[in-house]
Amino acid sequence: MKKNLGLVSSFTLLTTGITPLMAMMPNNNNPESSNRRNQVINDQINEGENKVLKDNLFHDDNNNFYLEEWAIYLSNKSIRDIKIIFNQRSQNSIINIQQLINYILIKLRETGGNDELLFVSKMNPQHQFYNIFFNSIINIFSNPLINSNKGIILLINTNGEIKNVFSQ
Repeated sequence: MKKNLGLVSSFTLLTTGITPLMAMMPNNNNPESSNRRNQVINDQINEGENKVLKDNLFHDDNNNFYLEEWAIYLSNKSIRDIKIIFNQRSQNSIINIQQLINYILIKLRETGGNDELLFVSKMNPQHQFYNIFFNSIINIFSNPLINSNKGIILLINTNGEIKNVFSQ
């Protein structure tokens, strides 16, 4: 009986003490996992993020302050994809812009915050907001300036017009 209790207690010590701690220790011997972790961190820093802020005071690097109803943050990856969509050669450039707006809306829906969903709900082709946004986004993405390496921020007024563009 004592041997059985001794085995049970040693087994209990191993499973509750040392073994779980060993499982929680990082595997620093594998440089690939470390490189992958560093790559993910660098991507998050360099890529920016996709999100919407509503009624937020924004200031640029020169300490100028802007208050617009909407601030849309688009990551570098999203900007690259948008440029590909925008530069596609189709017979109808309106279709390209609609695809571009749909892509932005998909990215914002993926984020899933309240401000993102509220902005997406305003993007209906029958609304004036959508039409003004549609016309102003053509001017923004036809500009070669949109080549940020950290993503961009679009400040949009109440009517849907893009008023300012900044890099993240």
